[in-house]
Amino acid sequence: MNNKNKAKGFTLIELIIVMAIFGIIMLGVMKIADPLAKVMNKSSTKEKSSAYVDNISDYLDKSMRYAKYMQVYQGEISDYAGLSEKEAVQEFVKDYFDGCITKGGDLMKGKLHVMRLISQSTYGPEGTPTHITVPMDNTGTNVVETKDGEIWETIYDFTCGDSYKDSSDIVHWLPEPNVTLKSSQMVVNPEHLENYGYYYRYGYSTFEAVSHGSNKETFFALKDSPITTGSNRFALSLVAYPEGNMETKPSGEKWFQSPCYMNTMSMYLINTENANTNITDIRQVQDNEGIAHPVEGVIPVESITLNNLTFVNYVPTAATTDNIYFIYVVPSELYLN
Repeated sequence: MNNKNKAKGFTLIELIIVMAIFGIIMLGVMKIADPLAKVMNKSSTKEKSSAYVDNISDYLDKSMRYAKYMQVYQGEISDYAGLSEKEAVQEFVKDYFDGCITKGGDLMKGKLHVMRLISQSTYGPEGTPTHITVPMDNTGTNVVETKDGEIWETIYDFTCGDSYKDSSDIVHWLPEPNVTLKSSQMVVNPEHLENYGYYYRYGYSTFEAVSHGSNKETFFALKDSPITTGSNRFALSLVAYPEGNMETKPSGEKWFQSPCYMNTMSMYLINTENANTNITDIRQVQDNEGIAHPVEGVIPVESITLNNLTFVNYVPTAATTDNIYFIYVVPSELYLN
């Protein structure tokens, strides 16, 4: 009796059925995996942007917390009486250091900082490089290409001037303040700006979900908070978002598509409260003949115009940009001897 070996295997129909079942299983897996991957990607983006925002907040905090005098410009400095940055710096020195002398009797010298936060260079398409003027030398005419999120820090050396009023109450300067640009650089880590934009707003803000849109994506609106700010309530809101994820609505509101991250940096400017009383021992005033008299506790001529305010916030009626400028002085960089 002959036994014949018969080859065993799947028929074509069986293979088709198996492949169909496998395809259905893979389709189900993909439907589960794709949303999961999107969630993981959004989570990763949010974690990275959160870390970047924290790094920027830490830098600003360490740079400005100990400011003795500060002026905040919301918008361009030129929005206020057409001042250039250098002219604003000279006015700052006049406002706060007119008539200041060292213990040796020389006119006060020191360093002055201008922190420029680029939120939106122009009211045009966001996320696109724009050529704007950033002082790079003492001509003040250099033009550089910036993008949303950059922070430029400019440092000036200054020597203050003197003033007095004549019999007609006209102020005379002997001499004018001397201001010289020392350095200017972009201080945000370039890695933080790769594929990301940052939006800065002075004061406290809230972040509210506003719409899911036609593509079912979540949007968040940046809204101003009614909480007031000042030297003892200094606050700055920062939003990090992937490039192209910010929209400016007709109302002027800023909407950010998820994933994005907002943090409010809040700090107390610890030196501003007692700034005027601390500096009276190094002031001098001049009489109508222009003769200097060191007088403890007397406020020089030009300082009266600010009503002794150590912290001033300038808000324009119509800003040309969303940029923010902080002009300030740190006590440790004043030369008192």
